[in-house]
Amino acid sequence: GAAALDRYVFAIGGSDTSTILNEVLRYDAFQTCWFPVAPMPTARNSLTAETVDGKVYAIGGSSTIAGTALTVVEEYNPMANTWSAKAPIPTSRYALASAVVEEGIYVIGGVTTGDVGTAAFEAYDPSTDTWTSLAPLPTARWSMAAAAVNGKIYAMGGTVVAGTQDGRVEEYDPNTNSWTMKTPMPTPRRGARAAVVQGLIYIIGGYAGSGALSTVEVYDPTENAWAPRPPLPTARQFPAVAVLRNAIYVVAGSLGT
Repeated sequence: GAAALDRYVFAIGGSDTSTILNEVLRYDAFQTCWFPVAPMPTARNSLTAETVDGKVYAIGGSSTIAGTALTVVEEYNPMANTWSAKAPIPTSRYALASAVVEEGIYVIGGVTTGDVGTAAFEAYDPSTDTWTSLAPLPTARWSMAAAAVNGKIYAMGGTVVAGTQDGRVEEYDPNTNSWTMKTPMPTPRRGARAAVVQGLIYIIGGYAGSGALSTVEVYDPTENAWAPRPPLPTARQFPAVAVLRNAIYVVAGSLGT
């Protein structure tokens, strides 16, 4: 997971080839260097992370390489360099996606067990430490990208059936608690990540069946249209992505092996 705050990007948890990590690293965009900070209490990969009101939230994930879904939610306080446990997600899951609207964290899809995706869609309010269940995702899937623009949430790509890649885009409107299908991605993929800059959603990397992608495509929610962007220098799937001062940071990931 990755999250941005002030001048920093936090890279949170993950795994190497055989070990689940609780390591948290902080990148200083001014000094262009990495520094370790307090580790997460719960080691995990395939989690999601968001920043709300100066705190970083690490949500869900897996405690094993094979995939063991967690309900764990932990909050990081950068000022104190400490972690604390928060109310767990109602639906355990890993390979999930998330987005923030009006200081609420919306958690989308993922895997609860085996290679079966969930349509669960739940919102977390950090101010009250409570969860609310919302209209489920129309298409249960995992390893998707998600982003929020102008108060609406977009669930993009992912896996519907194990071993396949999907390109569908579904838009959620919190005002009506409903989903709408939008123009699909030009390149169906799973394990991609999303970043929002100036009202546009950038879909970065991922996997398309023959290996990791360097492909970057941008979605304009106003026009409901896609356009290509320059590719990543290094193709990869499952990177961590964060936006800091209109720059997109793409951290680590897998080459596809």
